Amino acid sequence: DEDVTTRDWYADVDRDGYGNPNASAVNACAQPTGRVANNEDCDDSRSSVNPAADERCNGLDDNCDGDVDGDDAINPTTWFEDA
Repeated sequence: DEDVTTRDWYADVDRDGYGNPNASAVNACAQPTGRVANNEDCDDSRSSVNPAADERCNGLDDNCDGDVDGDDAINPTTWFEDA
């Protein structure tokens, strides 16, 4: 296997197609079960949280952009001043 290309594979516990950047990578020729080639998941315990998710108003960074409930969040609540 001297001339075989290998790559790093990352654990994808929540099976959303995005790997855990905090877990140790496995270097292998072929994709091991339960692992993916990227490490872009910011919460590998929730399949609804990943870089392809829509941001929702729920106190989580759903789309892994570093912004919790950002301006692009779905279903925001409009608040009005009550003097």
